[in-house]
Amino acid sequence: MNVNRSVSFGVRKTGLSTVGYQLINTDGSVKLARTTSGISELVTGSGVYGGNISFDYSWDGFIVWDTGEGSLLYASENFNYDIYRAFKGGSVMQNIVLNKSFTQVIPLPTSAGGETYNYKVYKGSDASEFATGTLTFVAGVQWKMTFTPDTLNEIYIIEVTDADSDVVFSQSYKAVGVVSTEGQTGSELTTVDDFKTAFDIDTAEHDTLIQRLITQLSAWCSTFCGRDFVAGDHTEYYDGDGSRTLFLRNYPINSIASIYDDPDRNYNAEDLIDSGDIEFYDDDGQVCLFNGIAFTNAKKNIKITYNAGYSTYPADLVNACENLVMADYIEHIASINTAVSDEIIYKPDKLRTTANEILERYKKYV
Repeated sequence: MNVNRSVSFGVRKTGLSTVGYQLINTDGSVKLARTTSGISELVTGSGVYGGNISFDYSWDGFIVWDTGEGSLLYASENFNYDIYRAFKGGSVMQNIVLNKSFTQVIPLPTSAGGETYNYKVYKGSDASEFATGTLTFVAGVQWKMTFTPDTLNEIYIIEVTDADSDVVFSQSYKAVGVVSTEGQTGSELTTVDDFKTAFDIDTAEHDTLIQRLITQLSAWCSTFCGRDFVAGDHTEYYDGDGSRTLFLRNYPINSIASIYDDPDRNYNAEDLIDSGDIEFYDDDGQVCLFNGIAFTNAKKNIKITYNAGYSTYPADLVNACENLVMADYIEHIASINTAVSDEIIYKPDKLRTTANEILERYKKYV
């Protein structure tokens, strides 16, 4: 199998002819010794290198890149064949959502919290500087930084340097959009047409089956994650515990219409909490009270009416549902454990594994 892979070493590492890679199996053994064959800088001055890499079908392991200089800079990616072919042979580069704040947590093993690390974010299309700043220390050897991508399908390159201006971390991300819910019914995460496009299915013979699977598995995804994904209004009742924080069942929170705190559970006008005392964090469903106010310690004393959910679904969430549908679809139509389309092999168990890994990121644990 031949795949196109790339790596970014940042704009400080341009014009190199020594960039190479090696393939490492998951057990740590070497599958392919270091080679520079076929590797070149993809865009002059970008510091992004790549080429065509060959290995066996179904290989899982690590592609380890290095600059080949006297002071080597390394980068690696975990290549999973099943994820690769589930995305139709596309890149396994991590996607980030367009116009949504993205936080990267960066492990720096040699740090202790007292150092200063600076970062720059470059756009891969023209190597222009997009954002700069200083990493924030989290704990242990963990640091973080945040930026918001503004260009669809742009490659964003994070480069972190230490006090000596040496690059200690480099990673690339692709900004993707989200999938509109237009044309979908109820809480379905995809449509028959979108599913068929994703997996290159050109027959209408099984459309009824596909629709049924989409409906069933969209509901299963919601149940598994413990939340409703489609945007809608909710009225819910909670126990107060004397704190100023409440985690709602559904998120992202779009708006809060009202919050009542009444131990007698009448929820009258005098029990309404002023909107100026309320703040919410949409990504995790957290509601906080301010100005010295806390929720009363009582049973079902809190009544909240709010809107939460996605008006457009994140692309990876849609992909997870479609993988589950594809897995069931294969088993229903053929009673087999493998399907082949344009040299892409789909296995139900692997499709489900990939889907579950994605859904874990959306699962409600609080």
